[in-house]
Amino acid sequence: MISAIRIWGTMIIQPLDSPSTPIVEPQWTMNRGDSEFYEINFTQGTTLDCFMLDEIDSQYRRQHQDDRIRVIVHLGGLVDVCPDVAARLSAAPESTRLALFGSSHVDQVLSGFLMADLSNAKITKYVTKFDDAIAFLKE
Repeated sequence: MISAIRIWGTMIIQPLDSPSTPIVEPQWTMNRGDSEFYEINFTQGTTLDCFMLDEIDSQYRRQHQDDRIRVIVHLGGLVDVCPDVAARLSAAPESTRLALFGSSHVDQVLSGFLMADLSNAKITKYVTKFDDAIAFLKE
């Protein structure tokens, strides 16, 4: 809807329903699965880059003080992973476990590219079953 205001012979047209601040949807969320792991979900169409990885790492470290990182990464929603992400993940402690959880061919391809670029492939595993993700995190 549009309103028109007449000021000294000049008509100003402005939308009535325009929000004063833009609504920004988060590109990712992190939830605690149980006492031993967290789950990360991505909004449809997200590209995982180093800036986002740093945000995720920062939030994780605020919520979990231990260096023993245990995360299920739901790949659904991701459309790309920047090449520099693998280099950052390779610097993670060897005790890190990231279960790359997916169900589509895109998920499998993205995880394959990511895992191929890791210098320490032991920290990640692509899984298609939630129980397999939990088992990997407990290793």
